[in-house]
Amino acid sequence: MMIEARLRWAAATDPDGIACYYVYEALPNGQSTLRATFQPAVTEGTVYLPWPSYSVRYEDHSLYVVAVDSRGMSGARSGSVTVRVYNDVVNPNSPPPSSPPPPPPLACHVTYGSSTWNGGMSTWIEIANTGTTAISGWHLTFTFPSGGQHVTTGWSAQWTQNGAQVMASNMSWNADIAPHRSVSVGFNGSNTGTNPAPAAFYVNGTACT
Repeated sequence: MMIEARLRWAAATDPDGIACYYVYEALPNGQSTLRATFQPAVTEGTVYLPWPSYSVRYEDHSLYVVAVDSRGMSGARSGSVTVRVYNDVVNPNSPPPSSPPPPPPLACHVTYGSSTWNGGMSTWIEIANTGTTAISGWHLTFTFPSGGQHVTTGWSAQWTQNGAQVMASNMSWNADIAPHRSVSVGFNGSNTGTNPAPAAFYVNGTACT
């Protein structure tokens, strides 16, 4: 079961344009987990938080917002807001929750394939979660080796490109990737005679195999 939390934030500005907003939850171990992704014109939205475990009275969630520009560069994090989710099925005298164990690191594998024709290309990408916990919200970034490669239309993701760097962010219906599952996205594009594959792929800033 998930709980809805409604957040609002001030619009960000950037010379290269804003590509999206990410809502993160700060974890007790100093790491963060991505909770939601929003379009660049949006300044409020609903974030889904897990219901407290059965044995605790409540759990606190510290949320903050980060703007990402069209080059895939993240801005400074906003101030944090704490959302306390109460569990109404336990004794109200139960002790507060202890700190959860740190989550395992994100692990991913990206498969990239592209068909090329005279001045054009059609590319498909599979993002696989090779870890043991779900990826809740994702953004994929990579850099084209050739300056003549450009995304024109894409599907199953929100696509942006600045120079040679490309970023694809999840849609609302494919934001979660369960362990040992994958999502497929793709795009059509143009090139100036060569269409080499990118050398590296990153999901939420983590390098994928």
